[in-house]
Amino acid sequence: MSKTLRVLCIDGGGIRGVIPAELINHIEKNVIKKPLSEHFDLFAGTSTGALIAAMLAYKKSTGDYLVNTMYSYKNANIIMNKSYLDKIFGIAQIHSKYEDDGKSKIIQRYTTVYGEPLLLKNTLPNKYFMTCAYDVTHGKLKFFKSWDLRDENYTLYDVLCSTSAAPSYFPMHQMKVGDEIINYADGGLFANNLTDSVGIELLGTKFKGYDNIEIMSLGTGAVPPPMPNIKSPSWGGIPWLKNGLIDIIFAGAIEAANYKMKVLSETNGWKYLRINKNMTIASQEMDNVSQENIKNLALEADSWINDDIIMTKLLDFFNLQKEDVIERNNSETSSENDILQSKDSIRMLNSSIQL
Repeated sequence: MSKTLRVLCIDGGGIRGVIPAELINHIEKNVIKKPLSEHFDLFAGTSTGALIAAMLAYKKSTGDYLVNTMYSYKNANIIMNKSYLDKIFGIAQIHSKYEDDGKSKIIQRYTTVYGEPLLLKNTLPNKYFMTCAYDVTHGKLKFFKSWDLRDENYTLYDVLCSTSAAPSYFPMHQMKVGDEIINYADGGLFANNLTDSVGIELLGTKFKGYDNIEIMSLGTGAVPPPMPNIKSPSWGGIPWLKNGLIDIIFAGAIEAANYKMKVLSETNGWKYLRINKNMTIASQEMDNVSQENIKNLALEADSWINDDIIMTKLLDFFNLQKEDVIERNNSETSSENDILQSKDSIRMLNSSIQL
């Protein structure tokens, strides 16, 4: 019997993590009709994407839970808790924009079971998890892997705090390793899209023996949008910064990772699906946690799902036919209506008996 390894990888992007959370919720409810935590084996992500991946690899969370609890307006505003100095000085101050206590509180809540911290190695049975952070202390990259014996005593809390310590937004996360304190910053500094790094891991000895490999990669919105009407090509430092130089650098790295994963997949015969689009509804800001923007991020995800090209690719990835999915959903809707009608009939019968 052939063995298939299924991989789900999710980009970083702050509150824009609402988009992949909504995509997961839709896929579970309307496409494959089961939790993605059951369908996939290896979960990977950076920053906010790592938080989602961890909830699937360690907690068996559903898309509905991700959308309505993890990325709720309440949670988002606990995490994006402005520092005292930022409230006074704004961009002119030298402290991180947000305090770390809100983010730490939320992550601790999701990485503790019966009062005990989950370790990186404590995934659900036969599940794997991978993320990354930048080791500022030693000036090098760090990949955290649940199957790596060198990482087995790290707490999931420390790992998730490290990969989500976005520069200027949050303080670096300090992790005690042996007798040393290491400062970690957000993995998005070098791998906001972790897919190609995961692809390299798939070529290693850990995942030998699989006949088929399927990878789905979810983005958090392509930023920045195209700029077709540039009046002058002679930009200096300030025009570049005003027109999103930092966003361009990050977007380029994300697309480079996608390109490398495409080549890896074609070379090795893997099935690979990347879902990411330009944002047209919601704010591109990673920390816009207003109720309106969270709602718009959900609408952004809906617009992707309603894209015929994306839906066709999704159905092909899961080996489904559009007609079968529509028929199944219609059948379930009919069954639900029958149940509701039966309940109404029972209520009417009970009322008549009481009379």
